[in-house]
This record gives sequence, C-alpha cells and structure tokens, in this order.
Amino acid sequence: MRILQPRGVFAALAGGGGAIGATQVFFELAKPRLDAVPEERKPPIGGDRRTRTAEGFDEFLGPVGFEPVVREQIVVDFAAPPEQVWVTCCETLYPASTLGDTQLAELRAEFTEATRGLVGADGILPAAVRLNIARTRLAA
Repeated sequence: MRILQPRGVFAALAGGGGAIGATQVFFELAKPRLDAVPEERKPPIGGDRRTRTAEGFDEFLGPVGFEPVVREQIVVDFAAPPEQVWVTCCETLYPASTLGDTQLAELRAEFTEATRGLVGADGILPAAVRLNIARTRLAA
C-alpha cells in the first residue's frame, strides 16, 4: 500500500492449486518423509494461510484500501526427462534437502519406479503444478 499509486495493481503468486503427474507422485511419496523430519531441520513454513483464497486475501487487504481480489489459476508445466523432473521437484518445489542421504536415496528409487509408466515414448515425464495468481488494485 505504501509503494502503490492509487489504482496501482498488486499481484501475488500463491500455491495451493495442486500437483499434476509426476509432481503429484513425488508429493505423495515425499510427504510422510518430510512430515517425519525433526522440527529443528524443518524449514520455516512460509506465508499466511489466508492467501489460499480470494476471501482470505480480502480479509487483510480490504481494510487497508484494496479492491476485492480476483484469482486466476495457472498451470506451470515442467515436463522433462525423468532426471530433470526429479531435480526440479527436489530443488524447487519441496524441501527435500531436509531429508538425510538414505531417505533421499529411498525416495528417489521409489519415485523412479512409480513414474516409470508415466514416461512418454519421447522420454518426457509429465509434471506440473497449479498456482494461483491473486490480483487487486489499490482503491483511488
């Protein structure tokens, strides 16, 4: 609010849209392991839970002068050869770095086996995530 001119646009990218293809497989296999990571090794949980819905955004943006939020869901497709999808999942999407070497090796073996049937004839593994774009304007 301090840096926008009246009618200026505020946009934010928020997760919560869901995983598709190999990304969903990775999440399902990784979640129990990530949940078991000791608290001292877990990364801080980022973000305000209210950003998961337009109403939630409105809850904290409306009182300071923003118009109602409009949300649009987009799909970020990062289909690639299996090795590249594995790296993207580990380095970009989920905190796999908190897992120990043994857990990570087990997860990789399970992921490779579970996604083998998803790889297309072209050697590409389908993988994507749904993200939400929230847009609003600072009222005049």
